[in-house]
Amino acid sequence: MKKTIQILHTSDIHGHILPINYANNEYQDIGLSKISTLTKHYNKSNTILIDTGDTIQGSPMMHILQQKDHDTHPIASTMNHMKYDYFIPGNHDFNFGQEYLSSFTNQLNATTLCANITKDNQSLLFQKPYDIYSTKEGIKIAFIGLTTDYIPNWEQPSHIKNIQFHSVIDSLKNILVEVKKHQPQAIVVAYHGGFEKDLETFKPTMKDTKENVGSAIIEQFPEVDVLLSGHQHRKIAQTVRNILVSQPSSKGDLLSEITLEFEHHNGWTLKNKQIKQLTTNNYPSDMRIESIVAHEEEITQQYLDQVIGKVSGESMQINNQFLARFNKHPIVSLINNIQLEVSGAIISCMSLANDSTGFDDNISVRNVFSTYPFPNTLTIVKINGKELKLALEENAKYFTLINNQITISDTFSKPKEQHYNYDMFDGVEYTIKVSNPIGQRIISLTRHNHQIQETDEFTLVLNNYRAAGGGDFQIFRNLDVIKEIPKDVPILIIDHIKEVKTIVPNKKNNITIIK
Repeated sequence: MKKTIQILHTSDIHGHILPINYANNEYQDIGLSKISTLTKHYNKSNTILIDTGDTIQGSPMMHILQQKDHDTHPIASTMNHMKYDYFIPGNHDFNFGQEYLSSFTNQLNATTLCANITKDNQSLLFQKPYDIYSTKEGIKIAFIGLTTDYIPNWEQPSHIKNIQFHSVIDSLKNILVEVKKHQPQAIVVAYHGGFEKDLETFKPTMKDTKENVGSAIIEQFPEVDVLLSGHQHRKIAQTVRNILVSQPSSKGDLLSEITLEFEHHNGWTLKNKQIKQLTTNNYPSDMRIESIVAHEEEITQQYLDQVIGKVSGESMQINNQFLARFNKHPIVSLINNIQLEVSGAIISCMSLANDSTGFDDNISVRNVFSTYPFPNTLTIVKINGKELKLALEENAKYFTLINNQITISDTFSKPKEQHYNYDMFDGVEYTIKVSNPIGQRIISLTRHNHQIQETDEFTLVLNNYRAAGGGDFQIFRNLDVIKEIPKDVPILIIDHIKEVKTIVPNKKNNITIIK
């Protein structure tokens, strides 16, 4: 006797329900509504649908709705309609606080799994550490949920108060002892995290901060049959050391399909397993989901279409992501100046999103969210000249020389695009010499043309993600915090534009980048 079970895996949806690019309102092959149409082709009695997090943050709809009261979260309504079986929380799911996340998971029909996050060092924060999925034929599949324990390095302390994030590896080691007592025929680890090593050579591809430990899971736990991952937005569907490994990109543009074939000979055994990824390109949007979220979509569109100001002078659109950083686009100084104005700090830094759009001549709310999509708040810290130079050296790693031309270092584009981890500063002048060794690239650092000394002290305003050390900026983690500004940066930008009405591009050439 044989039995086939299929696992359908999504991850890093980031609030994208409908096939829309909110930056320009054009159709895009993304979103849960297209995934829904695809999953309808599967026999639900033999299919398990699972999402590995970063689900309720990332789209303008999510940002706008978290500020408004709504009875049912549109993502919860959508996932319930799709009949998700399991949900594993991601790091960005904490961005709007514990109460918001708890409300969302309570609305889900799916079981929330996470073995390594506790509350008050006692009970699990979420429903279960694992679940044993049993078929009527007696096949048992263990699903273990895990979330990257690096979250305290990014998240606002108030959002994770009294929450403990335990080692993914240690938690998995402990939970497997309990799971094996159930004698499952297959073990699936569902982990919101990525891979710190190349999956072919197992050579490190990044600094081992424990943010991503997917490779360590493969190396240390050969009894695992399937590893469902996320966080890095990669397209992975392969067998690594006899473990099926999945990571289905982001925003719902891919669905991973894992097929497990069992045979019965004096008991069930897993005989074969396969993995592939399916694109939603040829599938229409599920009109039922469009109906479910129609009200929220209407609110979103009305809000995004508001014209709040205008641009006078040269264009403020971003047409080339590299040049926007290499030449420091005027929008960078605009946002830095807003941060300086609201904080009273001496220095400000900010980064552009991977796909920042800039502003149209008539600036809409949509322009702001497509330029600065992060729900960051601001932190003001005390920093001295030595610490400032170390931070600038970390940013200088963004550039490299190829064929004697300045370009982006692979570490910021592979295996995951991380252009948002390159900050540009206002309030100081500095020069980056790319041909110099890493750590020795800042050859000039001044303020008002006066050389900055190591002992000089300043106030620096930056987003809360960076202030907590996000992007491996450990230099910021131990700085004294003077003040926090809890208002989201996109809202601060919107308020500023509404007040001044006209934005005149002001290109500040305070950053010089040379070979």
